[in-house]
Amino acid sequence: MLTNNLFQFTFYSESIGILVDQYIDRVIKSDREQHALPLIIFTPNPEQIMMAQNDAEFASALSSADLLIPDGVGILAASKLLAFVGKGKALHQRVSGIDLFQALVAHFVETKAVVIGGRSDTASATTPSSLSVGKRTLPWLAGYEDVQHPTNQEERAVEAFLKSEKPKMVFVAFGAPHQEYWSLRHKALLNTLGVKVVLVIGGSVDVVSGKLKRAPKLLRSLGLEWLFRLIQEPWRWKRQLSLVRFLGLTLRTAVSE
Repeated sequence: MLTNNLFQFTFYSESIGILVDQYIDRVIKSDREQHALPLIIFTPNPEQIMMAQNDAEFASALSSADLLIPDGVGILAASKLLAFVGKGKALHQRVSGIDLFQALVAHFVETKAVVIGGRSDTASATTPSSLSVGKRTLPWLAGYEDVQHPTNQEERAVEAFLKSEKPKMVFVAFGAPHQEYWSLRHKALLNTLGVKVVLVIGGSVDVVSGKLKRAPKLLRSLGLEWLFRLIQEPWRWKRQLSLVRFLGLTLRTAVSE
C-alpha cells in the first residue's frame, strides 16, 4: 500500500477503490490473529493539520492511527505543490470521510456496522436510534450529551450497545479531536468485542441524515465543498481561517531548506 509523508504525517496515497476492495477487504475477512485490531482510520483535513501543529496531544492521536486518509482538497493540493518542488510525491486523490463511509456500508453489505456519536432525534443520547445510509439502515447511538465529559452511565450504555449489536465496523461521529480521542481510548474494548474497522466520520452523519446538504459534484470537483458548507453554517467562518494558515504552512514548507 502506497503512503506519502506530509506535514509529519503519513497519508494513504492510492484510490478509494483499492483501499476498500483490497486493503480493508482483507482486514474484514481475515482471522483476528493475523492483525492487531481494530484497524483505526482517521480523516485529517487542513483544519485538523493546523490544529495538530499547536496541539501535541492531537498530533499524537493522528500519528497513532493505523491509516490517515486525505480528507480535504487542500491536503491533495499541498502534496502536489510540494511534489513540484521536489519534496515528496503527490497524493493520488482525495479520499473524503463521507465517501469512504458510504463505500464501506455499500461494499460490505453482510458486515454488521454501527454509528456512535452525532445527534440523533431520540430524546436521550443513550437511547438507540437508526440511520439510513444508502440502501442500509445502521443502528445508531449518540452516546453522550457531552463527549468531553462522559458520565459512567453513558459509558455503560455505549458498551452495552456495542455488546448487543456485535458490529465489525464502527463509525465514530463526534468531530475532531473528540472522535479520534474516543477511538483510541476505546480501542481495547472494541478489540475485545470483535470490531475490525473503526472510521471517524465527523459531520457525515448530518449530511446522511439530511440535516445538511452535501455540495453538488461540480463544487466538490472544484474544491469548494467547504464553501457550500459555510453557506449552510455561517458560524463556521472562524474555523475557515485555518485554510489560510494551512496555505502559509504549505508555502513555508515548500521554500524551506
